[in-house]
Amino acid sequence: MANRPNAIGFRWVRSKSAPTSEPPRETRVIASAYATSLGRGAPVKIISDGTIQLAATNDAVYGVFDGMAQNYNASTGFVGPAPAYVATVTYSSNMSRQSRAYVIPVVGQVFRITCDDNTTATTQAAYEAFVQENVDFAAGTAAGDRSGHVADISGHATTAEDLRILAIPDIASTDFSATGVEIEVEFNLIQGTQVGSTTGT
Repeated sequence: MANRPNAIGFRWVRSKSAPTSEPPRETRVIASAYATSLGRGAPVKIISDGTIQLAATNDAVYGVFDGMAQNYNASTGFVGPAPAYVATVTYSSNMSRQSRAYVIPVVGQVFRITCDDNTTATTQAAYEAFVQENVDFAAGTAAGDRSGHVADISGHATTAEDLRILAIPDIASTDFSATGVEIEVEFNLIQGTQVGSTTGT
């Protein structure tokens, strides 16, 4: 089945403009002693000092966290890649231990995300009726190195929300009456763009 009963956050699918099998990635800094863990698939924003933090519902989103390019482990002294940022990492002014994250900028990109319930819709037709509507994301429950972010599907609407629903993928292998139905989305309110709104227009 295509269902994902364990939510894994935002998962990159494709670019809307470039034929590529790999997502665009940038390296962004996480501030020393940042106290919130980040799992892969978590939405992030850039704050005034240029570092990234977890984005909340209705924040303008810059990108999706995709693991650590460099992470300092205070217990072992190891500095190197890691699948997630586990709070709290303190490197102070020691730049050789700086926390640096891989981030997929969301502009022009399509992602999949798991819906948070199996009661708002229970059939293919019901889910397909949501296409081109909007929906907010919610924190969900982190598991392993994944963020656990979900689509708050019960709040689907044509009014201002975080995401635009683009498609219902894997129709043939999805059980629409069960948990873990995935939808394909793009972000409506994008940080760092000249034009952006929570309605996607």
